[in-house]
Amino acid sequence: MMFKTDKCKSLHFGNKNVKSVYLLGDKSIRADEEEKDLGVIIHQSLKSTNQCVTAAKSANKTLGMISGTFENKDTRIMLKLYQSLVRPKLVEYCAQAWRPYLKKDIEMLQKVQKRAKRLTFRDKNLSW
Repeated sequence: MMFKTDKCKSLHFGNKNVKSVYLLGDKSIRADEEEKDLGVIIHQSLKSTNQCVTAAKSANKTLGMISGTFENKDTRIMLKLYQSLVRPKLVEYCAQAWRPYLKKDIEMLQKVQKRAKRLTFRDKNLSW
């Protein structure tokens, strides 16, 4: 099987990594700082900040689309829209691989959820 070396990348993990140059045939494989695989961004530091930023941006765009599209913001309809369109982008997709553990990442995702809650719930008696 022929490999395209232009599509191959290597990630170096760890502070004391020698960062060797790998060859495939006679061509070297380039080293990158991050790679997106199966929708999850893996950084060489193994921090999930880039994934959290991407998820928050995507969820905010979806919230903006929902807010601008629907004039009648019935609580039950908005809750269903949040559960089906926004929440999967924030916490459900592959969360085991990129679970945020830094306080700033958690706060970023909670900020999006608070925005969704303000948009969704005008009645204070209802909950998620």
